[in-house]
Amino acid sequence: MKSKKRKILLVGIIVFFIIILVFPIRMVYLDGGTATYSAILYKVIHWSGFSDNYFSGRKNGWEIIWFPNNFHSLSYYKKLEPIEIYAHTEYIGGSFFKDYSDSGIKYVKCNIGSYSLLKNVDGKKFTSQNTSIHPVLQDYLNVLEVKANDMIYVARPIENIQVYKLDSLIPFPTNVHFDDSYFGIALKDLDYGEYIISFQYKHDSNNLTTYSFKINVT
Repeated sequence: MKSKKRKILLVGIIVFFIIILVFPIRMVYLDGGTATYSAILYKVIHWSGFSDNYFSGRKNGWEIIWFPNNFHSLSYYKKLEPIEIYAHTEYIGGSFFKDYSDSGIKYVKCNIGSYSLLKNVDGKKFTSQNTSIHPVLQDYLNVLEVKANDMIYVARPIENIQVYKLDSLIPFPTNVHFDDSYFGIALKDLDYGEYIISFQYKHDSNNLTTYSFKINVT
């Protein structure tokens, strides 16, 4: 009888520890709905964040992280990649994270070129670098239709603006600052035709990304 009780007790202890090891605790984040299910032996992440978060690196679907790498913060598991930047032809104040598709304005998503990124999370350093081809050699999914002397806006402080006509770099005025940290690129004295505009966005002292987009001046 004692032996049977001991076996039942042993089984109960084993089941108890198995539950502790594998039973997950759910947490939902305010980034668009990403959820984690964390246990001692694993962490399951259901990625559903906004695409324009700083270093968003948006992931879709599910990801499993096993022990012992499952005790870090959510930022630890995010991809280290540049944010998305859009160029548009109307000034709209407010949040960086506008959904231009419902606004009725003309816009294009900028190509991501070369970048160098660094971040420290949970005591570990992450680096990501990419060397892209020259802006005039890239493919552009969409072309932003503009008029001569229009202003093109981006929701980031940008620098090192360069404009290419065919394969040639042409002189171009600097960017102009507006409210809400929007920057405008003044299209002064550009002839009709297609141009490639390249610029850099400095996330901070360690992170720099080059972007570009194509316009057609009519």
